[in-house]
Amino acid sequence: MSTDSSLATLLAGTAIDSAQPFSAPWEARAFAIAVRLAESGVCTWDEFRRHLISEIGKADKAHAHGWIEPGDGYYTHFLRALENLLREKGIVDDRALMARMRAIGESD
Repeated sequence: MSTDSSLATLLAGTAIDSAQPFSAPWEARAFAIAVRLAESGVCTWDEFRRHLISEIGKADKAHAHGWIEPGDGYYTHFLRALENLLREKGIVDDRALMARMRAIGESD
């Protein structure tokens, strides 16, 4: 089964367009990084899921208390979860992450 047809099967019946499941290139890159980390054995999907659930929970709590307006999409939480997982594994530290984010921002 090809990747395209596997994705289409997974997304069948959802509101997500199987031809373009990501709304921005950075979402696809974040997803690809997470997949590669799991495939290479750096982490498990359960480890990543734990971080994602935590990020979504923090956002829900902040919104419920009126501390923030709704607006962050799923992949914003996905990216934060990925960053936290990379920190937990010692793959990246805050200084390196911030430097890389600045470099990316300056290149846009």
